[in-house]
Amino acid sequence: MELEFSTPDRMNFFDMLRSWIEAQKDRLWISAPFIDELGVSLLNSSVRAKDARMLSRRTRVLGDLNIDKINLKNHEDLHMKFHLGDKGVHLGSPNLTYASLLNNIEVLLLLDDPHTLKGLEQAFSVLWEG
Repeated sequence: MELEFSTPDRMNFFDMLRSWIEAQKDRLWISAPFIDELGVSLLNSSVRAKDARMLSRRTRVLGDLNIDKINLKNHEDLHMKFHLGDKGVHLGSPNLTYASLLNNIEVLLLLDDPHTLKGLEQAFSVLWEG
């Protein structure tokens, strides 16, 4: 388990997340209730995974999300935040917004425990298919 948190040098946090997203080749499933222009730009420029999905609340900026790269479903009651990748998951507090990625003090745990991954995969799948 690794712990990442935003610091006074917020770009390290943003760059770390961007690098991690880029490294996911097979799967990237994101649950983030709130996303703004910065989050959309981050995903459009960084997602490389063959199976990229996002659960989010409905916002106008999602119209700019590259749906050729990222499948999107909206859930208005969504509050869970995680990024499930090929062999690990970021679980934490940030949304994909300017405030979360560059201003707020946020925390992300990088976990690779198979039991945790399976549980979050199941939670995501229930909402995705529901």
